[in-house]
Amino acid sequence: MGEEKRKRERFPLTQDVALTTSDGTVINSSGVNISEGGILCRTEKEIKTGTPVTFNITIPIGKRDVTVNCEGVILRCIKNNDRFDVAIVLTEQEYS
Repeated sequence: MGEEKRKRERFPLTQDVALTTSDGTVINSSGVNISEGGILCRTEKEIKTGTPVTFNITIPIGKRDVTVNCEGVILRCIKNNDRFDVAIVLTEQEYS
């Protein structure tokens, strides 16, 4: 069995995530998982590695939902059947 190389625990993410690039393009994606340092999304459009993106996610905490405004950079984009798995490293997070 292979050794786990991930440094941070992943948690399932089952919400739609609208990724906005620096030129204002919005790319719709589906969240797959999230960790302290990044997020994995699935999209129909390829996004170039190194592309900065912004997005919001909602996290339930206790009896309320918290919106997290995130900035990140595309770490990798790998074709997976007819979609793309897009790994984003988080560079900034603001909770509201």
